[in-house]
Amino acid sequence: LARLPCRTASHRDLPPPPRTNPRLRSSCTMASPLVRGATRTVLCFFLLVLSGTAGPIPDEAGPVSVASVPLMWVPISLRPAEEGDTTIDGQPDPIVELCLVDWNPYWKAPHLYGKYKVLLQSNRCFAGGRGLSSGTARKETTGRRRTRRLSELKAKALAAGTALTPSGFIFHMSRVGSTLAANILSSAPQRLVYSEGFRMPSCARDWCSREQKVDMLRDLVLYGFGASSSHQALYFKFQSAISTEMDLLLEAFPSTPWIFMYRSPLQIMQAWEGDNSFAGAPCTRSQRNPPAAVCRILREAGIGNCRTASPAQYCAASLARMADTALGAHRRDLDAASAGGKSHGLLLDYSTMPGAALPPPPGGESGGTYAGAMPKHVGLLPWLEEPTTAERQRRGARAGRAATAVLSPRDAAAMHGTADQYSKQGHGSSAKKGLFSGALAKHDRDKDERASGGVLEATRGILEKRHALLQEGSKRSLELALAQARRDGPSAPRVLVF
Repeated sequence: LARLPCRTASHRDLPPPPRTNPRLRSSCTMASPLVRGATRTVLCFFLLVLSGTAGPIPDEAGPVSVASVPLMWVPISLRPAEEGDTTIDGQPDPIVELCLVDWNPYWKAPHLYGKYKVLLQSNRCFAGGRGLSSGTARKETTGRRRTRRLSELKAKALAAGTALTPSGFIFHMSRVGSTLAANILSSAPQRLVYSEGFRMPSCARDWCSREQKVDMLRDLVLYGFGASSSHQALYFKFQSAISTEMDLLLEAFPSTPWIFMYRSPLQIMQAWEGDNSFAGAPCTRSQRNPPAAVCRILREAGIGNCRTASPAQYCAASLARMADTALGAHRRDLDAASAGGKSHGLLLDYSTMPGAALPPPPGGESGGTYAGAMPKHVGLLPWLEEPTTAERQRRGARAGRAATAVLSPRDAAAMHGTADQYSKQGHGSSAKKGLFSGALAKHDRDKDERASGGVLEATRGILEKRHALLQEGSKRSLELALAQARRDGPSAPRVLVF
């Protein structure tokens, strides 16, 4: 260590952090030729800690505000694998672009970094929001970007033992509170949460097989996004379009708990229509090259040409495709449970938020049927509460003791505090800044009364029955989760906390 030029062993190959004080850096550099041995090492490490590079995760007694996650190399883009881009065994081996990121601002104030791309922009991974192909982007991110083959990332993560298996996936239909759910999960330093920004790996000209795509996807999640020695759990909240490809993710990680968040389709459609009459809505991006499934849904609704369908009709069909994919995964869960296996999915209605994403307050009311459903489902809390003394006596030895909640008081408090903040304050919107309140929920309900004729017609004709199926699926998936907990008996939650 005495020979290291002002960097600890774990940071010797890393450039300075995004907000490092230049005076401290230059002092550290100047000190190198003047001091020797342990004195130099201690002094330089002390200066780096002051400048924000790294800090120890405190024990349970310490305030969470002093915890610090070291800088991380995280994926920011993935190039399609060409036919020659393969490993020795013929597996596609795409190039992954990485950026060095300070993760601490995100978990300390998730509502200011509601999406992964906002955190990347704050760390200068892009120049003015432009892609990495820009010359300006390359110039401004020199030293903060690098490219690696996926096979290189895999070898490094396996050697270091840093690959995290996902503890939970969040899929959704858009405008359903999914960003708030991700923010609540991310409000602690031990949980690594990616809120959108994920791109499914692919092969140029679609030369690889489905099995190869699943293997490539699994490696990207484990050894690209999950290569962290500073976290205990890995979660993904995907963009809504990936909901239509959830089958691939569930095939790659069949044991990972997943949640599909949905909402009254009329409210989603009304919100999209407000984006400049659907012009800014994500559902319209694919209309020039529409997926076959969307065209099929439109034909079944009596609309012949999906390219000439109205924006309302096309967006309703896009939502229907997401709903159909989630309902298909839910049916497979039912089949697995019927055969004696386990179900891993949970369908959550927007109306259950934010209570469904929060741990019940200590000594407070239960909060309803879905209270705490998300943290229970992804392993932060046990499904079954501690049985009372009378219940244990009545049920005898079978009652046992349920696993105690592993969320510390400060962790639970951080989750509740995050729920009080509008989830996208860092996105430049001024309409809903400040605290999450009942007024916003009323604003959402009022959308039903303002829906245009085209939105009403498309929603009723294409989405009404699917929404009813999702509501029924919510009840059934919750019943399955509770039944499994009773069948399996007391078990400790899967994720530890500080």
